[in-house]
Amino acid sequence: MVCATRGGQGSRAAQEWAIRHAQETDQRLVFLYVVNPNAVGEVDDSMRPAIEAELAWVAQVLVRVAQQRAARHQLETEGVVLLGDVREEIVRFLEQQSACMLVLGAPRGT
Repeated sequence: MVCATRGGQGSRAAQEWAIRHAQETDQRLVFLYVVNPNAVGEVDDSMRPAIEAELAWVAQVLVRVAQQRAARHQLETEGVVLLGDVREEIVRFLEQQSACMLVLGAPRGT
């Protein structure tokens, strides 16, 4: 099972559901964060590497927080951070992993 995650309440709710479901079904759980460097808009090319590195660092932190949340429930998980188009990278990762389920959150209020 793959839980695509970001920051915010919607992602936290998805993470908590994925943790419970992984425990109940004894499934492997992977937290996936896809960094889209184009999401910041137009930036000077000289700044792009620094921005990508910063976004990747934030993503790593958020994935580790999700993994710590799972560890509090005695659940070992894997964390993966990818760089690229969010939809394309999620689909590619699901295919590579032969994942049986994708868990996505939605922003609260939607």
